[in-house]
Amino acid sequence: MEHEPPEFPRNIFAQQRTHLANERTLLASLRTALGGLGLGFLILRFDTSSVVRALGWAGIAAAAALTVGAVMHYFKFRKKINDIRC
Repeated sequence: MEHEPPEFPRNIFAQQRTHLANERTLLASLRTALGGLGLGFLILRFDTSSVVRALGWAGIAAAAALTVGAVMHYFKFRKKINDIRC
């Protein structure tokens, strides 16, 4: 008779992998927001047209919104992951 390992460690490892995936998603979103923020500031610095400047400010606002949304998403799913019992 072959001894089966308990399922407990397998579930914990799955939960840890899910936490790591959630963190990677947050970091990817923050990296994207940082790029958008940099692009917005670059547009503001080198162009004087009011329409293009508005586009720069829109890029900065979008980056801020993406950052807030990504952080909210991270904590929401972190709570869901922690609520799952292994």
